[in-house]
Amino acid sequence: MDDLFIDGLTPPQQVAVQHVDGPALVLAGPGSGKTMVVTRRVARLVHLGIAPWQILALTFTNKAANEMRHRIDALLDDSEIVGSGLTVATFHSFCARLLRRFAESVGLSETFSIYDSSDQREAAKQAVVRAGLDLSNWTPMSALNAISNAKNEMQDATDFSASASDFYTRTIARIYASYEEILRAAGAVDFDDLLLLTAKLLKNNVDVRTELQERFSYVLIDEYQDTNHAQFVIAQTLVEGHRNLFVVGDPDQSIYAWRGADIGNILEFTQHHPSAITVALGQNFRSTGYIVEAAAGLIAQNTSHLPKELFTELGSGQRPQLMATINEESEARRVVEVFRTRHEEQGTPWSEMAVLYRINALTRVLEAAFRESQIPYVIARGTAFYERKEVKDALAYLRVLANPSDDVALKRIVNNPPRGIGATTLNRIEQFALASGCSLYEGMQRVTEVTEVSARSRSAVHRFMQLLGKWQMHLQSQEQTMLLDGPDFADLVEEVIRESGLYELFRSGRTEEDLQRLSNLEELVSAAASFIRPQVVVWSTSPEGHSDESEEGARGLSVTLSSFLESRLD
Repeated sequence: MDDLFIDGLTPPQQVAVQHVDGPALVLAGPGSGKTMVVTRRVARLVHLGIAPWQILALTFTNKAANEMRHRIDALLDDSEIVGSGLTVATFHSFCARLLRRFAESVGLSETFSIYDSSDQREAAKQAVVRAGLDLSNWTPMSALNAISNAKNEMQDATDFSASASDFYTRTIARIYASYEEILRAAGAVDFDDLLLLTAKLLKNNVDVRTELQERFSYVLIDEYQDTNHAQFVIAQTLVEGHRNLFVVGDPDQSIYAWRGADIGNILEFTQHHPSAITVALGQNFRSTGYIVEAAAGLIAQNTSHLPKELFTELGSGQRPQLMATINEESEARRVVEVFRTRHEEQGTPWSEMAVLYRINALTRVLEAAFRESQIPYVIARGTAFYERKEVKDALAYLRVLANPSDDVALKRIVNNPPRGIGATTLNRIEQFALASGCSLYEGMQRVTEVTEVSARSRSAVHRFMQLLGKWQMHLQSQEQTMLLDGPDFADLVEEVIRESGLYELFRSGRTEEDLQRLSNLEELVSAAASFIRPQVVVWSTSPEGHSDESEEGARGLSVTLSSFLESRLD
């Protein structure tokens, strides 16, 4: 049986794949085949007879999670994976679905929204103003960075306020408290909340903790060097009883301390798990000898280091060259010289040369140098699909449909496209809602009570609320009839895009940009049509319960909608 799962692997890879019970640390150097090790180990556990629904594999991106699931499926028979309940997910999507399952326990509604970075900035801006502070002195981004750091250390607003000891931290505590009030009033959480609330739920709720510990008997975590304190607590709590924690990572590839990653989680793994085995994967299958040697030389200088020998069997290859320049202008000129030499003397096409850079600001002097030398170039960057304005506008409509209390999304769409609800009208309704202790959505429903709003504007608000109400009726009418995925779900998305006026706004446009935006909206409908709702995260712990969809299946479309909105966030 093992031949299937260890065929073609190196001896260290075989050790990792064949490990079953107890903690394990796999130090995976760059290009060492760590994804293959993780996926083959999961497949082997299932083949050994371990119920798939008892296995949890966590990583950091949707792309990585999808790749892992695809490889695992390819290694197993259909009979082993159909309806298996195997959970392969990102940390954030796992926590989001878990919080929807136990929403009441953490003081949330099942339909809570998840704020992305732009939503967070808007909420932070409101928080600074409500705290009575000047936005020029207390910028939303600086406040968000401080709040994010606190949440990564598992400090909620109350905890942070209690520990604030100087003017700066006490002021941030005021903004933090206001920010949390805004999020909760909108029925929303941010990315950091997904981890913080899940960690606190596991620590503080005995019933939930026990259920999940029994549910997940084998936990695997990829890129462990990038975990923060909240993720560490989640992992440690899940495996308290069985200690079956298998982590893969490399402290020498840890670059996310700036966003809360704690390298101590991987460096101190064997201290937290004294019985753990350690496997070092040092063979690089991607790079040639000189490159691996250069990387190993740099890594050896790290003060915090877990030893592993890096090597390759792909030959020596070409030596990498290191060039030191005086400043960025000198660097750009040197790059141009190298490119021109390779093009004119060695015949290398311009299209086969590239410059990699860390931040967009670095392109300024490079572009100037290429233009001056008349070298054709293309900047290979762009706005991610779900970050494009027209797509975010359409998603905002869907967010309000899923959660009417989402004030940030509602303010984005209320006059987009224009429908006669100006900023003054919206501000007056918002002030009424704030004074009445209700959401903006409820304030708009009660617009007749806002005496400062003109009759014409009231009519515009009324028509807008009728449109939202129509979609809500559609949503509710389908809930008890069928589970809507794929084409059925896409019908709802297309209906919203067309009836909101977004489709007509760009269809009637004459520019290439309008056509591109229209195409992006059509692509969003296609994404909805091909969307497959993830399996629910929590099942009964009995063998018969591993494919139980009944609890969430009855809520069909709203669950599909929430899952679709979550899927764009990782």
